Amino acid sequence: MGRHMRAAMVTAGACLVTGLAHAQIVVGVVLSLSGPAAPVGRVQQAVVAHLPARIGDETVRYMVRDDASDPARAVVVATEVLDAGADLILGTTSVAASRALVPLVAARGVPLISPAALPLREVGTGAPGHWAFRTAPDDWLMAAAIVAHLRDHGHRRVGFLGFDDSYGAHWATVFGALADVRGLDVVSQHRFHPGGDDLGAAVARILAAHPEAVMVAAAGSAAVDVVAALRGAGFSGPIYQTQAVAVAAFIDACAGRCDQVFVPASPARVVMQLPADSPLREAGMAYRDQLGARAGPFGAALWDAGRLFAQAAATALTRARPGEAAFRVALRDGLEQVRALAGANGVYSMSAGDHVGLDQRAGWMVRIVDGRWQRAD
Repeated sequence: MGRHMRAAMVTAGACLVTGLAHAQIVVGVVLSLSGPAAPVGRVQQAVVAHLPARIGDETVRYMVRDDASDPARAVVVATEVLDAGADLILGTTSVAASRALVPLVAARGVPLISPAALPLREVGTGAPGHWAFRTAPDDWLMAAAIVAHLRDHGHRRVGFLGFDDSYGAHWATVFGALADVRGLDVVSQHRFHPGGDDLGAAVARILAAHPEAVMVAAAGSAAVDVVAALRGAGFSGPIYQTQAVAVAAFIDACAGRCDQVFVPASPARVVMQLPADSPLREAGMAYRDQLGARAGPFGAALWDAGRLFAQAAATALTRARPGEAAFRVALRDGLEQVRALAGANGVYSMSAGDHVGLDQRAGWMVRIVDGRWQRAD
């Protein structure tokens, strides 16, 4: 073999080794950019430009797909990015679409981080949830914040007023269970139809039980209607609502009528008011600096997913190369080993039995003061 031929082979071999050593990490991002969930999905889309562009020496390529707020479509587009070599999927915007992806990623051996409140009860080896993680707090965490605030302020007798649908039934179960454990007495429980004419009667029955506070499970304009009905009937005590109303539109609709209304919210909603030594403040400020006026809890869930990915990927890269099945396993294992990682929506400590990892720092009680959300004492 000639000297020049040997030199060429050595050069080619060096290029091959280099190419193998530095492989791009591919991340599929499935969001609801059209359809009913699009207002949230488009907020999350703005976060993609601020997700990690490089992990160690490896670049990251994000493949963004629209699931059109449809679980079946989510499976189709997620399959496309998996076929294109995705090592991880971030998504999707809704709980229903995220749930549809869980068996898909389990079958393909690719981790999923959902920014929705995806139920993840079974995450052990062999369970579909073994490959799924999430960054959004669930209703149990938020209800716990409400119950703790009620107890701290001496309110033991509570009325419950909720939508006459699955949302109201779910919150009646969650709130009722936690209230019972913490020694609160739900003295009256009634439902009403959104936009119906039965709200007045439901309010009258609630107040007939003489509650010290009222818990409301409603959303949209109906949540404001409940406040007006309770105040119009003479109730002057505190009113608690779910995190569904922790949005600017609720403040606008209240038009100054929602004093003494308390709501659980993400720390991202009140980051400027968090204690100076809180790990949430530093992470939340970084998120706010990047997103500006678009910063909020829905985008924060995807931003936090990026932080989880960055930490887990750094560890996975010491064990395997992107694109390999071993890398995806290592990435999943790395996510499960995250401890005390501060994000904009909470502090994450995952484990083999907990793929959410959030604690009570993910829910802060707020109220409206001078037209904006303020931390409640």
